[in-house]
Amino acid sequence: SLGVVVPTSELAHNPNVIGPGASGVKYYDSSGNTYSGNYYLAPVRVQTNEGTVQTTPILVLGIDKAYCTGPKTRSCYSHPPTPDLHYLGIGFNRNSTTKNDLFNSPTANAFLHITNAQNGTNITPGYYLTPHASDRITGLALGITQPSEHYNIIKLAANATVPGDFAAQPGCYSFPNLPAPNQFCGTALLDIGIDYMFIDLPKAQWPAGTYTHANRVPPGTAMSILMGSVNTPSMQYNFNAVQHNPPANTPTPDYVEWINSTATGQIFVNTGRRPLYDYDYFYNGQCGQVGFKPLH
Repeated sequence: SLGVVVPTSELAHNPNVIGPGASGVKYYDSSGNTYSGNYYLAPVRVQTNEGTVQTTPILVLGIDKAYCTGPKTRSCYSHPPTPDLHYLGIGFNRNSTTKNDLFNSPTANAFLHITNAQNGTNITPGYYLTPHASDRITGLALGITQPSEHYNIIKLAANATVPGDFAAQPGCYSFPNLPAPNQFCGTALLDIGIDYMFIDLPKAQWPAGTYTHANRVPPGTAMSILMGSVNTPSMQYNFNAVQHNPPANTPTPDYVEWINSTATGQIFVNTGRRPLYDYDYFYNGQCGQVGFKPLH
């Protein structure tokens, strides 16, 4: 997702925080959780191993209400949200989700607006996610400063409607043990906010035997995921679907959920965060690149 969300009561009361401004709403379609409040302009500070870094002032949503919207099947209705969310979204091509959502990348992506004594002019906007790397400090690195020759790079297309943003990377999911057509290609997202996977396809195209009454891929079903070119993928892995408790330290998601995209025709896979057990990742917000480096 995208943008900084924090309870209004926790915003600093000093001249660096400007607001409240217009009313705002953030809706998360994976859960139905919806949060509302007012927008502010404020710098965002990030604690690192070497101290604290700070952004230039960006749009922040201070929330004081939480409720459910969207399909009644979403988890929100069984586990209602409360207005104590602390959220920092750093995605690209993750634009406004509902009316009064002013988060439109890259202006609302804190990791692309880090400043310093040089006013950030010497920092290439982007970041590395390396939570399981063994050859350097693990976790998160802000700014594109390291060589990328060990990464398999995907060049992103420019977003046609949002200046400075980029379109989603191509991706596919498949069921290799089933009869063709068993591979479905469209766009893909590495989503560090969830540990499960969801896949979009018009329901008439769902292969027989790949869904339960709850629209989940049955346990034991073989799947394959790739991002980038089908012939020379930048990232690819295989797994057998489970229903919770995936094998430790593997990219296997907690479960795989089907999304009926008949209305839009969209083909899409949200992998969740577990591919980071097998790959390092970077996003370069200046050049429009993502990269995957295999760890094994």
